[in-house]
Amino acid sequence: MLLREIKHIEPMTNQDVSANNKRIAKNTLFLYIRMIAATLLSLVTVKYTLQILGINDYGIYNVVGGVVSFLTFVNATMSSATQRFLSYELGRNDIVAYNETFNSLLLVFACVGVLMFVILEALTSPLIYSWLQIPDARRGAAEMVYHLSVISFVFSFIAIPFISSILANERMGVYAYITIADTAAKLLLLAILVFSPYDKLLSYSVGILLISFVTNLIYVIYNQRFINATRIRFFFDKKLFVRLLNYIGWSFLGSISGVMCNQGLSILMNLFFGVAVNAAKAIADRVMNIIQSFVLNFYMAVSPQITKTYAAGDIDYTIKLAFNSTRLAFYLMMILSVPLMILADDILKLWLGETCTNEMVVFTQLSLIFALVNVFETPITFMIRATGDIKRYQIYVGMFTLLVVPISYLLYLYGCPAYSAFVCEILIYLFVQIIRIRITKLYYPISVSLYFKEVLAVPLLISVVVYICDLLMQFMGTDNLTTAFWVFVVLLVLVWFIGLRHGERKFIAGKVLFVFTKRRNRL
Repeated sequence: MLLREIKHIEPMTNQDVSANNKRIAKNTLFLYIRMIAATLLSLVTVKYTLQILGINDYGIYNVVGGVVSFLTFVNATMSSATQRFLSYELGRNDIVAYNETFNSLLLVFACVGVLMFVILEALTSPLIYSWLQIPDARRGAAEMVYHLSVISFVFSFIAIPFISSILANERMGVYAYITIADTAAKLLLLAILVFSPYDKLLSYSVGILLISFVTNLIYVIYNQRFINATRIRFFFDKKLFVRLLNYIGWSFLGSISGVMCNQGLSILMNLFFGVAVNAAKAIADRVMNIIQSFVLNFYMAVSPQITKTYAAGDIDYTIKLAFNSTRLAFYLMMILSVPLMILADDILKLWLGETCTNEMVVFTQLSLIFALVNVFETPITFMIRATGDIKRYQIYVGMFTLLVVPISYLLYLYGCPAYSAFVCEILIYLFVQIIRIRITKLYYPISVSLYFKEVLAVPLLISVVVYICDLLMQFMGTDNLTTAFWVFVVLLVLVWFIGLRHGERKFIAGKVLFVFTKRRNRL
């Protein structure tokens, strides 16, 4: 669908915009609660899983289960695609079309799920008995773990339309509670295993399967009871079926290009520098993913709104929402990452002790810069996905993204240091962002100059001032902690008075005042 085909409607009222902002803020809060609780529970779970299973069985579970877990990016891709279609029909306020789309998606997922089950099961023997190095005495147990992991994956895969429906309807609180309960159940499972007389690896795998089944069943039951538009019925429309498969296929292409880029860099670093540098990259990736999760949860709350407003025909508000969310996400990422970049050496040494290397510090700092650059990608991607025409976007973006690998190979071939791949990745992603904007022009009345003015100008100004402040503090010989503190203070002041607009400051101040007033009244 090109720009000339889009029908405009009356813009949203200030009351509607305020309601949307409140909804986004509320949903973001739920998602943050989910993320923090799930992260803390996961850290505890990992510790006790290792203790109860023992290092050997824990290694077997992660190796065997990891083969299946590698496919989780497929779930993420499919979930995003599914959520787009459901949000689009909600934006059009077409409940009949929503139900038809939902059931068509369910049929797609059922067919693909069965196909993936057959393929994964066919790989059992070569995987367990040839490809993976597993002790002979535990191969039988490893095979059973693999079967159970495959079944669990298929359950989760087929449940994606139900989860996407909850997210499309912006029931983030429900999603958060179910996720936290799922993680807590896994911790409870470990407590039960302590007293289990059976093989703990097999018992743990069976328990994880049961938790997966119950969790996904809850998603199904919730949809059937509280979201009438997701009533399950057999529905097959060839044109819709093909359109869904086409969209999902091109989404998959975009996702796999990102996976290939990341894994390709890992392989190159291993070839040229060895496993120690790979470990440094793994640590940097872990830190970056933790920080990025704060922004990604914010974007998760924004995504349905972008699709719905586009479907409703309010193109101006779609653009405004995408641009404003980009700015706010960038400020959030800066507030989280800038102090961490300054204190990277101290924090990593405190966390990792003597195993911390200089490469880990440099890689972490560059990964955080990459995360800052990558903030600008997501809302543009949401805008393109809202149109339903993603073929051109995925081909061009995926093609240029993959250039990181061959260029990094040439850099390494000519003796460049290991961190040069990160620099290459940052520069290419900056270039790709220009391509994204130029493609977006085909669907929306925007330009590179407008994007620079509305999105990039102020964040770049703040970034330059913060960088100069950091250099001045270093020139004065202050320690890292003092530097991080004053740079953080300067950053907050700049974001509040320059970065945020009057309405945004008023909204945030109102929310903070409401929270403190509510707490004081309780006391």
